[in-house]
Amino acid sequence: MKNGMTKDGQSFVEGISEYLRQGGKKSSIVPKIQTLLGKVSSAARKEKIAYVETASRLSEEENEELRKVLSNIVGHDLSIDSSINRSLIAGLKIKIADFIIDTSYSSQINEMGEILMR
Repeated sequence: MKNGMTKDGQSFVEGISEYLRQGGKKSSIVPKIQTLLGKVSSAARKEKIAYVETASRLSEEENEELRKVLSNIVGHDLSIDSSINRSLIAGLKIKIADFIIDTSYSSQINEMGEILMR
């Protein structure tokens, strides 16, 4: 498991990253992401709120794009409850029901420290 995530969880993160890099234009990725999310958590597909922590404030445009992507993935409209957590250093954490994606630098630094301590 990389970053404490399963292979499906990691593929999910990579899919969202690719979708965002393409500016939401590569819709062929969405079905793959939806399938992976279904594998990870059926509860996440019922949730109405995505809790997002970022190291710095997202712009209105970034927040709306993230809301659209996540809503598309779960198959219904989601609202975003965002907060700033400077201890993340960079990256973000997304929590939808019991499904958590943590792409923060702080988690990557912690993982590297654990690897070095082995």
